[in-house]
Amino acid sequence: MTALTTTPDIKPRKRPGLSLSLSSEQKADFSAAIQASRNVVNSDATTLPKSTNMGMPMPAPPSLPKPIADNQRAAIPTEAEKIAADTAESHSFEESETFDRVAPRKIAKKATLLKAIPCFYVANVKKAASFYKDFLGFSFLGKPDDSHASLVRASQPDAVPISTTKGAPGDSIQLYLRISPMGFDGQRSAPPPQTLWILVADVDKVFEEVTEVWEKYKPKTDQYFPTHSFGDVKILGKPQNKAWGTRELHIVDGDENKIIFFVELNR
Repeated sequence: MTALTTTPDIKPRKRPGLSLSLSSEQKADFSAAIQASRNVVNSDATTLPKSTNMGMPMPAPPSLPKPIADNQRAAIPTEAEKIAADTAESHSFEESETFDRVAPRKIAKKATLLKAIPCFYVANVKKAASFYKDFLGFSFLGKPDDSHASLVRASQPDAVPISTTKGAPGDSIQLYLRISPMGFDGQRSAPPPQTLWILVADVDKVFEEVTEVWEKYKPKTDQYFPTHSFGDVKILGKPQNKAWGTRELHIVDGDENKIIFFVELNR
């Protein structure tokens, strides 16, 4: 059998208390030394350069947020309210603050538009120009050639004849004729037929004029070579009233371009 041994309880020993006894002179010297050290620290704070941290006072520790009471938790703004508040603050900042703005740049006046001039592409400029000159009463502006022609007609029948060397009057009817553009294959292909609308004072008067010219230049049966040949020109009937409030006369030139003379009935 193993014998059990017991260890007696050892109580901790108390350390003897320490005490410092100074004489009155020693206490005075000790207090003076402490005060002198404090004076040195204060002097360094005012004399050391600010670029170092040695002469700057220590900042106060940040204060912790106060706990929110239960009866105040409902007053916490939502995310939408925060966004609305930030927007309101930005608006008030823009309204209250003033800035040195650059003088606004002067905007140039709008471009002056003088006139819109339609253009027909045709297979033969000289042949088409003959139709517009002899059949519809246009005149040449400048000298036409095989590639282009500029035509003009006065708006009034009794107007002064238009000079062929000067520009067209502002109230005149002007038209460009151009040779059909050449494609990538080197061939000239006629573009789709186009339409020109001409507003007139009396569309029936225009019909009388063109039918008179038609009778004048119509090939006679005994003429093998007619004086004028307008190709496939067609007058598509007499003037007619349309459902959209106009009275119109339709003429098709030799390149299937349509010229519509019209008058507005409701004006």
